[in-house]
Amino acid sequence: MTKETKVLLLEIATCPIKNSFVDCKTIKSVQDDNETFQCAEAWNGDIENAKILFISSNPSYDKKETEKLDNPYPNIQMTKGEELIDFFKNRFSNTDWKAYPKFWKRIAKFVTFIPEYKNKDKKVFFQEFVASTEIVHCKSTNEIGVNESCGKCFTLWTKKILSRFNGKYIVLVGKFACDRDFEIKRIIKDKIVIMTEHPNSRIKGNTDKVRQESFIKQIESQT
Repeated sequence: MTKETKVLLLEIATCPIKNSFVDCKTIKSVQDDNETFQCAEAWNGDIENAKILFISSNPSYDKKETEKLDNPYPNIQMTKGEELIDFFKNRFSNTDWKAYPKFWKRIAKFVTFIPEYKNKDKKVFFQEFVASTEIVHCKSTNEIGVNESCGKCFTLWTKKILSRFNGKYIVLVGKFACDRDFEIKRIIKDKIVIMTEHPNSRIKGNTDKVRQESFIKQIESQT
């Protein structure tokens, strides 16, 4: 990871305690009563070498994540810079597949919907060649505060994050990410941008087959 990329990761991870934006008041309040504020999530994975970048709304907050014995989630007050960098860069590879959240496992399946990677082992490929980021980087439950903070967070960080991604495919997952489709395409004009519903979406008839067909059509329209 280049020096510039490391600096960016740390800037985003520590943003909640360095900045007091009015737009972010609600989302920060989710953790205000806790002794240890979990770092904002800049991205997961080796973003500079990833082939696919997933973008969704914001990371989910779970207080128990900082209490895990194996690979606990870092908090701002107690975690050093190099530890933060190592955690986020190697988060997918340092987490056992059985311990993957449902969201990670689901988007790992999306990898095989891209014709170029349809025969890849999704577990291995996901751990080595996928990165994920968010429109809003602070953690919350049930997307609390995302609507208020998304404009500020997007303006501050998204262009900088996309400049570190050298891969080919960007997959926007869920409404908040898909709503930024036009702006993201305007920032990066040499990538293929795919939009898809959140894995938890209950849209009738949205089967894996339908989703895969949508991926293929979107890719073909941009190549």
